[in-house]
Amino acid sequence: MKKFYNIKTLAVAAFALMANVAFGQTTFKLTANGVPVANGDVIDQPYDFEDYSMPEYDFYMYHYEWNPHLEVSTTGGDADLKVTVTSIGDTEGFQICWPGNCNFVASGQSVVVSGKITDVPVDLRIDKVVELYEAGLVPTEGGSIKVKLECGSETMEITVNALLEKSGVGEGILNLTANGVPVEDGEIIDQAYEFEDYSMPEYDFYMYHYEWNPHLEVSTAGGDADLKVTVTSVGDTEGFQICWPGNCNFVASGQSVVVSGKITDVPVDLRIDKVVELYEAGLVPTEGGSIKVKLECGSETMEITVNALLEKSGVGENLVDSNAAPEYYTIQGVRVAEPQKGQLVIERKGAKVTKRIF
Repeated sequence: MKKFYNIKTLAVAAFALMANVAFGQTTFKLTANGVPVANGDVIDQPYDFEDYSMPEYDFYMYHYEWNPHLEVSTTGGDADLKVTVTSIGDTEGFQICWPGNCNFVASGQSVVVSGKITDVPVDLRIDKVVELYEAGLVPTEGGSIKVKLECGSETMEITVNALLEKSGVGEGILNLTANGVPVEDGEIIDQAYEFEDYSMPEYDFYMYHYEWNPHLEVSTAGGDADLKVTVTSVGDTEGFQICWPGNCNFVASGQSVVVSGKITDVPVDLRIDKVVELYEAGLVPTEGGSIKVKLECGSETMEITVNALLEKSGVGENLVDSNAAPEYYTIQGVRVAEPQKGQLVIERKGAKVTKRIF
């Protein structure tokens, strides 16, 4: 049996099909990072961060890259697409590199581009790259874009925020612990001396060993970062030392020492400590003192105080005589009246003890 079709009905159906392909409500699909996006959506997109710095050569390069990977396609057939990109609150601006050439979108400005899309997803390539070449710098702000898509009679508009993640150089990336316990900005920590008595009174040899170390360990929340550490010694005539990142630096009372180096997500001990050894019966360190430690990493600053608590475990009152004549002992603790040339000895002068070779 032959089938007969109403010409008017076929025409209406064909028009409806064309409308669905080029002008209807389902002509195109939009995804961000592979996830479907609907009209009116607000998307948060963080920066990707890489640190290419080489501090040993005084070279710094922080690479920030931002791309929400906005891909658009049709539900069938080809279609003409108009894209309007508006940059909001970002002095660095954005760019769109679709359909061919790249167009820069300055803050507060809009750029309109047009092209053809198919059922094969295409990346609109709306992105930005920021590279900074000075230690500790971060982009000025995150900003956002508004993206308006027009395809036939269908319109879609979304907002994409550029989240400023300062991975490696910015806010909230520093992790600081003291003796394994997390430390916050402004904290005051009490750290006692550890004491060992190596004296041998039967040989008239006395050695009181005081060691102080709060085990301050620092790391980043992710990526590499440049860290500046300022250590100030307060009220302690013996002073302190910091042995990070390489050589040891002595911090005299009332003085400050500044050191810089690179940190990662693996905790590193700043090695801020002190050792006092006394070689006369009844001697103790003059006082406990304290240190102020200031950490600067990008725009983040943290400052803490660590008190050195003087524990006089098993020894008497302070009998230090800073004007005392020097005395010499072998490494085994035997007193030497006149050290020989080339001999390694321990020299004690008052409370100050050093090793030296004559």
